[in-house]
Amino acid sequence: MKQTLNKFYAFIAGIVTVVVAFILLKDKKTKNNVAKTDVKIAKNDQQIADTDTKIDDVIKQKEEVVEDIKKQEEVVEDLKEAKDSIEVKPEATVEDAKENILKKTNRGRKKKK
Repeated sequence: MKQTLNKFYAFIAGIVTVVVAFILLKDKKTKNNVAKTDVKIAKNDQQIADTDTKIDDVIKQKEEVVEDIKKQEEVVEDLKEAKDSIEVKPEATVEDAKENILKKTNRGRKKKK
C-alpha cells in the first residue's frame, strides 16, 4: 500500500509540475506577445504622428494657396477696372493714313523733268 501511495503522490506531483510548467510557458508566451504588441503600437503611434504632421503641412499650404488666389483675383479685378477706364483714341484719321501711304509710295508724286 505504501508503494501505491508513493506512486500516487509521484503522479500528483508530476501533474502539478506539468500544470506549473504549462502556466509558466503560457505566461512567458503572453509576455512576448505583449512586448511585440507594444512595439507595434509604438510604431503605429509614430506613424500617426508623422501623418498628422503631414496633414498640418498640407492644411497650411492650402491656406497659403487660398490667400494667393484671393490676392490674384483682386489684381485681376483691378486690371479689369483699369482696362475699362482706358479710352482708346485713334492716333491718326483716315486722311492722315492716306497721306502717309502716298508719301511712302510714288503714286501721288509727279516726276520731275
